[in-house]
Amino acid sequence: MDVTLNWQGNERALMVQLYRADAGLIHEDLARRGSAPTISFQRPDLAAMNYQLRVVSMETGNAVPFTLSLSRWEN
Repeated sequence: MDVTLNWQGNERALMVQLYRADAGLIHEDLARRGSAPTISFQRPDLAAMNYQLRVVSMETGNAVPFTLSLSRWEN
């Protein structure tokens, strides 16, 4: 799985979390300070089951426009 999150504003405004239904949080990412407002990661090792991606705002009270892209790896 390839995940990319892009947004407008502060590089630390958002974070992305990947959850597995029966195991809880399995990946969490926050953009590095001073970097572009984007997060990208790959998880090629995921077994077929139910997952959730969550976008978490670190700026409460402010709307942060974002784009979330997800690509599945086919075997």
